[in-house]
Amino acid sequence: MKSFSRNNLGENQGVYDPQLNLIYYYLYPQKIQGFFDKKVTTDFQHISNIAIWDIPKKRKFFLYEPKELGSLFIRNIYFEQAYDEQTMTIVMNNNSRNLNSHCLFAREPKNKLIIELYHPDKKETELWVSDKWGNGKEKLITVEPGMKWHLDIHNDILRVVEHTGNDVEIQDFAW
Repeated sequence: MKSFSRNNLGENQGVYDPQLNLIYYYLYPQKIQGFFDKKVTTDFQHISNIAIWDIPKKRKFFLYEPKELGSLFIRNIYFEQAYDEQTMTIVMNNNSRNLNSHCLFAREPKNKLIIELYHPDKKETELWVSDKWGNGKEKLITVEPGMKWHLDIHNDILRVVEHTGNDVEIQDFAW
C-alpha cells in the first residue's frame, strides 16, 4: 500500500465525518527543485486534492481525478457532522461560514458536501455541492471578488451576497 509523505499531508490529521464514518485528508501540491540535489517543497497554502478514507470498507478514493482541477485549488470543504441536542445546533466540520444555526429541531446531518474551489489567476471562488463521497458534483455559482457567502443552516440555504453601491444583491441556493 502506498503511503502519504508527511510533507504532502502536513500536520493534517484528517477531518472526520461520524455520520458516514469517513475521514477527509487534505493533500498539498509538491514541487521538486534541483537536478542533482533534489529538494521537495510543499505548498501548504493550497489544497490540490482530498483523499477520502471509507473506514468500514477500508477503501480510499479521491474527491477529484488527477489533473481534473487544472489550475484550480480546493480552498475548503464544509459538511454537517452531527446534531448537538444540548445547544440545539448542527455541528459542522468548519463553522466559519455558518449563520442562523441555533434552535433547530433534531435531525440527521445531511449527506452533502460544499466544495470551495479557488481560481488563483482570476481570484474567484467556485462553490460546488456533492454528496459526502464527492459523487454528483454540481457547480452552484462563481463568487467573484467583493461577494460574500454563508450557510443559513436553519433555512437550508447557501446564500451569496454582493454589495452594489447602495444596494445588495442576494442569491439563495437550496442546501
